[in-house]
Amino acid sequence: MLTGRRPFDGETLTDTVAAIVKNEPDWRALPPGTPAVVQSVIARCLKKDPAQRLHDIADGRLQIEEVLNDPRGSTAVVFPARNLREWAAWIAAMLFLGAALFVAARPSITSSSGDPISFPVFPPEKTAFSAHLP
Repeated sequence: MLTGRRPFDGETLTDTVAAIVKNEPDWRALPPGTPAVVQSVIARCLKKDPAQRLHDIADGRLQIEEVLNDPRGSTAVVFPARNLREWAAWIAAMLFLGAALFVAARPSITSSSGDPISFPVFPPEKTAFSAHLP
């Protein structure tokens, strides 16, 4: 929008997608007065690696609002993207914690109350139980 043209062009949709995957946008097409923070936000939105892109547009909006509210120049706060190992470590920790809570909270299987269990047993129709053995 700042340049007035598309960052990636192609005659067909397939050509456009190929240009997005292969090429970098022409950064010189940005207006000369574009603040560095805005250029940084645009660059982060167009990164090829999804882990390096902004994950939420609200993050970019906040950075742009900082520039608009402080035109002298503001520094962009860039939080590093979490990598796969960090996510795996958090997931493993949560699974371990969940398993520990499950084991701690479940009732013991080996505990017995000591009270005998009784229930009635009825013979089939037209028969009777007998204590005599034939």
